[in-house]
Amino acid sequence: MASSRPNKPSSKRSSSTAGKKTPKVAPAEAAALEASSSQDWLTTEDGDYCTGFVFRYFSAGKRGERVETKPKAEARQAEEIIMQRVAHALKYRPDWMETLCCLDNGVEVRLYQGQGFKDEDLEIYLFGRTTVHGDDVILEFATDEVINGGRDIHDDVMDVVIHELVHLIDYLDDEDGVLPDWTADEGLLFWEQREHEWELLRNEKPTPLVPYALTNEVEFLAVLGEVFFMRSEELKAHNPILFNLMHKFFYPA
Repeated sequence: MASSRPNKPSSKRSSSTAGKKTPKVAPAEAAALEASSSQDWLTTEDGDYCTGFVFRYFSAGKRGERVETKPKAEARQAEEIIMQRVAHALKYRPDWMETLCCLDNGVEVRLYQGQGFKDEDLEIYLFGRTTVHGDDVILEFATDEVINGGRDIHDDVMDVVIHELVHLIDYLDDEDGVLPDWTADEGLLFWEQREHEWELLRNEKPTPLVPYALTNEVEFLAVLGEVFFMRSEELKAHNPILFNLMHKFFYPA
């Protein structure tokens, strides 16, 4: 669940309906987008295309290095799950689905198949990571963790796809650790509630959030996104302010 954002990527996104572009999609991605019931922006009069989500597949080499390869069955399953989760989360935010699909280089999704991966420091490869570097926007997942929600390695993880999607939306905005569309007053309200939840976590008091939310501001928001989708009623009962702020973004009136 590591993340990196040196600078902000550019986008082909148009503000007018006529200029909206249709992303190129893999079959699983197309099915997920169709299921989202948010297709009005997917058609265009001029026939232009956006890059969309581009999937790449890797297996571990002899020294744990990543080696690009053909997808196995579990990678295809993980691909379908990813697009289903993205489509579900952004069902009422077709503007944000378009924003992601119409980034200049699209969203590159790297799926790591099997075990044995090592990073440059010879550590076990992270199962989820978001990187935004110029026009390169990359999501990385271990296929096993997508299929199992992340629980194979970290008991704290509820939905690794939602976690990284929230990171991505967060990083495409100007301010880290908050969601777009919140007013200044709502941002202050969020910061107050974040401090409250951090205090609960530090003192091991009851909260639907998990200790990983203590890492920093951006991880708090990503964990909150998981809780919002996976433990919605629990979050609503525990902290209706945070629930309402998340609801405003993902389910705008």
